[in-house]
Amino acid sequence: MSLKTRALGFLTLALFPLYVGFGLFVRARQIRLAPAALPRRHRFGGEGEALRLLFLGDSSVAGVGTDRLEDGLGAQIARKLSEGLGRPVEAVAYGFNSATTADLLTVALPAIGGEDPHIAVMVVGVNDAKNFRSHGAFRRDFGRLCYMLNARFPEAVLAHVSMPPMAIFPVLPTVLRLILDARRMLLDETAARLCKERGLKRLPTGPDVTPDWFAEDRFHMNARGYRLWAEALVPHILAEDWADEALALRQRG
Repeated sequence: MSLKTRALGFLTLALFPLYVGFGLFVRARQIRLAPAALPRRHRFGGEGEALRLLFLGDSSVAGVGTDRLEDGLGAQIARKLSEGLGRPVEAVAYGFNSATTADLLTVALPAIGGEDPHIAVMVVGVNDAKNFRSHGAFRRDFGRLCYMLNARFPEAVLAHVSMPPMAIFPVLPTVLRLILDARRMLLDETAARLCKERGLKRLPTGPDVTPDWFAEDRFHMNARGYRLWAEALVPHILAEDWADEALALRQRG
């Protein structure tokens, strides 16, 4: 952990009373949105054997902020990836509203069943920062997730989407954005290190966003926001040839 990030950790702990006060204020006024409607599996690009993607994560994967899961982040990535590769791509989403790393370990992973993805992507961490989970608890649970995904899907390309800056969420007051973003930086640096140590790739947080990307609760993205986020992530997947790497892993296996 860098000295800067360590200092941020101490700073956020010192500011914890402010976090509690502002957090209660926001929570009392926040609109509650439900996850998007199923089905959780979507296919794009016509007939033939599909490149299979699995998304595991929080409300972004659950499509909170949209009416249909097809408009959520995972399906949007699959749609754009199919266009970029010129081949069928299938996405299945196991997303849970407000999920932390601990929730993925205890709820999401056991729910996956017999999935056999070529690429598995985690979208998690924002709720750990938002809920002020301890750095030690996050490090332990995220590390376990990395190990369990490697054990569960040894022939898949595994990845984690970097946590977006808390400043992008319009619902958060400025003071709360600053406190939570310092917390987010602390946890995201740890996630990046664990991904490197345990063989997971990382996707960037995406482009700068504007308020019109968000749903009525001003915390979760709307369909347009997820689409633009996906359009920012897919070029990195294409540039690093994840599809070819995933298929090569199958051939070696």
